[in-house]
Amino acid sequence: MPMGMRRFKSIAYFRGSRIAGFAIALLVANFMVLLSRASAQEEYYLATPTPGPWQSPSAETIAQGRADFNKHCAPCHSENAKGNGPEVKVIPGIKPKDLTRIAAQNGGVFPYQEVEDTIDGRKTIPGHQRFDMPFWGVNFQQPGQEFTTSSEAKAKTRIDAIVYYIATLQQP
Repeated sequence: MPMGMRRFKSIAYFRGSRIAGFAIALLVANFMVLLSRASAQEEYYLATPTPGPWQSPSAETIAQGRADFNKHCAPCHSENAKGNGPEVKVIPGIKPKDLTRIAAQNGGVFPYQEVEDTIDGRKTIPGHQRFDMPFWGVNFQQPGQEFTTSSEAKAKTRIDAIVYYIATLQQP
């Protein structure tokens, strides 16, 4: 093999090994980043307190939920929650759901969080038929203190009470 060709092959080999070395260094760096992320996630997970066991709501909470439901929800959903309240005849185009069949339509499991999000109204996309129902997460805010931590907590408490009440209405 001519001398120039040997030199060319050794340069190509050198460049190839340089590229391979760079690729290995890149892989090691990516692996280190992944390890640090996993470690950070593990630390966050360990720092997050484990929630206590779920406790069923008190009779007082369910009574408050029923009162709010009858005042704010029954005009459309009716007091029996079948979706045939008196406002259905007044407001054109609304079709309230039968709230007594939520668990039956969800494999026998009542989806508390989904129902809470629906009642709150702020976690759904407004352009998707949401305007049939008020945004109770906004409407239940304390006047003059809207969206403060205290007002948000009170609105969530009222919504949760309604959710617990609706859960008691479920039929097979």
